[in-house]
Amino acid sequence: MSKAEKASAIFTEHEHGYSVLSAEITDKMNIIQGNIITGDSISGPCAELDRLMAEAEELLEQMELESRDQPERLRQTLTNRVRSYTAELRRLAKDYSNIKNRVSRRELLGGEGSLSAAEAEERMLDNTELMERTGNRLDEGYRMCLESEAVGAEILSDLSGQRETLTKTRARLRETDSELGRSGRLLSGMLHRAVQNRVLLILVGAVLLVAIGYALYVLFTR
Repeated sequence: MSKAEKASAIFTEHEHGYSVLSAEITDKMNIIQGNIITGDSISGPCAELDRLMAEAEELLEQMELESRDQPERLRQTLTNRVRSYTAELRRLAKDYSNIKNRVSRRELLGGEGSLSAAEAEERMLDNTELMERTGNRLDEGYRMCLESEAVGAEILSDLSGQRETLTKTRARLRETDSELGRSGRLLSGMLHRAVQNRVLLILVGAVLLVAIGYALYVLFTR
């Protein structure tokens, strides 16, 4: 697996983990608001929600780091997703802060008695709105997962095409190297024959010179 493929798989895993955490955070907020309405203790759910918030923030930081290792065309898309998740987590944190502020005001005004009808209706409306936003986030997360899968498949296809091109190029280089080897051997043979011909020509010339010299010598001595 290449570095880009590994980074993409890690980011997708973090993205899925964040979607699960986001749903758990929303569920805990609904539980807290329900406990406020019924007068039950919220200290346990609040502690659990604080932990989930911290985990979500840490996961977003890891997603941001992984997005930097992606190819250029995918990096911006994933960066935008991280920004969207970060903005969503900030909205959840703001909603959580508003809930705690309302609880603090109630405690200052006389403890955790039962809510009035208007307050109970307001809490129910808040819960309904929160659940609708959660459903929208889940739908958006699913859509983004599908987009990530499509982009990942496209990257894998490109890598496969590049690997095939490299394989063909390597094969052509082997053929070229083989042709160059044959050409080198052919040139070496031609050079060897040329040297042999030159040596033979020199020998023939030397024999002719000796024969001519001998003929002249015989001619003049007689």
